[in-house]
Amino acid sequence: WFCGVSPFWLKREDIPRISMYSDTLFVRKLDEVHSSEVLDVIREWVDNPSSRPELVENEHVQFRMKSSQGGCFVVLGDNPPKFQWRSTGCTEPGSLLTISDCTGHVTSRRRKANKRNGGSLSPYQCLESQKGIADEPAICTVRSVAFPHLCLSTRFPQYAPGVHVGFAGCHHYKENQVWRFPKCSLIQHAAAVSDRSYGRGPAGGLCLTRSRDGNALELVRCSVLSSRQMEPYRLALRSP
Repeated sequence: WFCGVSPFWLKREDIPRISMYSDTLFVRKLDEVHSSEVLDVIREWVDNPSSRPELVENEHVQFRMKSSQGGCFVVLGDNPPKFQWRSTGCTEPGSLLTISDCTGHVTSRRRKANKRNGGSLSPYQCLESQKGIADEPAICTVRSVAFPHLCLSTRFPQYAPGVHVGFAGCHHYKENQVWRFPKCSLIQHAAAVSDRSYGRGPAGGLCLTRSRDGNALELVRCSVLSSRQMEPYRLALRSP
C-alpha cells in the first residue's frame, strides 16, 4: 500500500511508516544500493516477527482544535462525513479528537496561563511527538471520538500548501492521514512526499491551520505560521 504510490526510494526515516502496514507491497522503491538499511530491518522483521515493533494507541490523549477566530472544528456526521467550524463547537461531542496507530509515544501537557492569571494552567495543551520506531518522532492518525472510523485526512493524494483537510473514512493507505506533533500547537502532515518536498522539523514541512475560506482546515508551510498574516488562522489545542 505505502510503496506502490510513493515516488521515492525508501530511506531509514520511512521505517516507521512501513511499520504501520501489516501487508506491504514494494514496487521499485527498495534495493541494496538505495535502501540497504531499510532492507536489513525488514528482513529482520520477516525472520523474527517478534522484532517488528508494535504501534502505540495513545488514546488517552484527547483534544479539540480551536481557531484563533473562536469556535472549534466539529465532526457532525459520517455518512457522508460532515464537518465545520462552529462557535459553540468547543462544548460539542463532535469536536473531541484522539490519536491512535502511533509509531511512538506522544506526550501531553497543559500550557501555563500568562502571569496576569497567576501562572495557573490554561485550558490549552501542548502535544509533542517523542522518538519511537527507528528513533524517529512518532507519527499518528487523528480520529474523531464520536465517529472513530473517521480520520483527519488531506484530499488524496494532494500534499501542498492550500490543500484542504477534513475528515474521511480511515483506510489502508495512510499517507494522507498521518500526522506528527513537532512542538506546541503544531500538527504537521507526515506523508513522505510532504517531508521530501517541504522539509521536516518544527520549521519545515506542512502544518494545519484553519482554511482561509473559513469552512475547513488547510495545509500551509510551517515556516509561515509565525507571520502576522497567519495569526487569524492559527490553531490551539484545547483540553477536553
